[in-house]
Amino acid sequence: KWNGRDAADCLLCLGCQPAGVKISAKHGEIPTIEIDWHVAHFIDVGSGGAPSIQAWPYPPPEKFLSAQLFRGPNMINPFRVASLEVDIRLDRKPIEDAQATSGIGGFYTVSRKPHVKFSVYRDPATHPVWFEAQTPYSYTFTWGSRAGRMVSICIPKGRIAEYPGWKDENGALASDITIDAQDYQGDTGTPADDSPINTDFRIALL
Repeated sequence: KWNGRDAADCLLCLGCQPAGVKISAKHGEIPTIEIDWHVAHFIDVGSGGAPSIQAWPYPPPEKFLSAQLFRGPNMINPFRVASLEVDIRLDRKPIEDAQATSGIGGFYTVSRKPHVKFSVYRDPATHPVWFEAQTPYSYTFTWGSRAGRMVSICIPKGRIAEYPGWKDENGALASDITIDAQDYQGDTGTPADDSPINTDFRIALL
């Protein structure tokens, strides 16, 4: 349900499924998440808009500070991350249905190709070598000041997709590095029926 500024601005959207998810975070700024939606049918209700201001009973959001990157399972000194962009890269198509009100009976997923782009202080003796080797590694990004406000993103098996170009990051030389998630089959144990296993992209709120 979408409520606009005026009382007549109210849309009821049905059969909604996310069609795209992006996370953007820059040093010193509050991270944002952007979600695109596929809608099978919507109704212009015509009333019920102009909602009252709602209270926010949760802690205020934190700025993206002291973000760290761990590459591989044995890294002791993590890299400092200046910026981070995550794109789940969902490809979803509509299921045509002549019986449905707007002709769409639902959506099916064609592919998911998680993609991460981040910026770290440039190491010209290391970053280009990573790209040339094309060796898959785990990449784990973590930020937040304390438990309850921490976020961690993990790609268990990622490859550098583009040559790490250089950029200016507040007067310092940095590398832009792009990671594509690869198929991962390294989890062990016997999970519960409703537990994900061998996923190629993971996010945790800590």
